[in-house]
Amino acid sequence: MSILLGFAVEMILLAVAAGMSGGLGKPAPFVADLIQKVSWSFLICVGIALGTAAAKVRPLVMGGLGLVAAPAAFVIAKAAHKGAAAALGLAGLAGGPSPLLIALLKAAQYGLFGVLLGRLSSRPGASLGAYAATGLAIGVVFGGVITTAIALAGATGSSLVVRGINELIFPLGCALVLYVADALKGKGAAS
Repeated sequence: MSILLGFAVEMILLAVAAGMSGGLGKPAPFVADLIQKVSWSFLICVGIALGTAAAKVRPLVMGGLGLVAAPAAFVIAKAAHKGAAAALGLAGLAGGPSPLLIALLKAAQYGLFGVLLGRLSSRPGASLGAYAATGLAIGVVFGGVITTAIALAGATGSSLVVRGINELIFPLGCALVLYVADALKGKGAAS
């Protein structure tokens, strides 16, 4: 499901970028971005989901896994993106905020996200709405901070809008993936 989330987020961002720029452009940047989104979504959602196996300390375990998985997933996804861009003959990536700053913000974001989702997943009957609200709140707060850091580093126009949308919708999507995983796990236990 997390791989599908990566594809879905990239499709949404591609549609937004195409709408803002009047076309899709060349496929190579799309492929490089897709590799980054899929690897990021898989690594971070799986990292946090591993914490659902721990029963009593689930929020702390999920928070710790989010704290560790986010910077690791960020570095791996960036490396995959750079490798794909080089293989596709794309020009060097534009500058931006310090990768260390973004990795630290992602660690804080997904550490807190893991704790909050751990609390939700340990509550019987936690609703889809509760998961969605948690993902959206994390996206708004941390997405706003990260998008501001990117803007302060000089990004403007459609690239800033697309990145802001990504920072907003990805935590929401990840929360929904984890809700479905928890729901399926509950149905499997009941069978």
